[in-house]
Amino acid sequence: MHMLTTPPPPPPLRHRQLMREAEHRARFEWGYREMCLEAACCNLDAINFYKRLGYTIVRSDVPGTGATIVETRGFYWEVLPVEKYLMKRRLSGF
Repeated sequence: MHMLTTPPPPPPLRHRQLMREAEHRARFEWGYREMCLEAACCNLDAINFYKRLGYTIVRSDVPGTGATIVETRGFYWEVLPVEKYLMKRRLSGF
């Protein structure tokens, strides 16, 4: 007996699938024509990921309006406010 197993897709593919599912629901179940999201300005991986999906930076906000980073210092964590980007993408292309 032979069993063929397929490993799960790499994380970027799962993230892309999750975003496409959210966009699909926003467009076809709720009627939205665009999707907006926020990303910390220092999170370059996330910003580049969203750009590859077609999102553009609309504006940036000042630190303290929602985005944070966590820095570990020995036995305690420090939560710091950071600047964030507002990004959006039109959903009419489905």
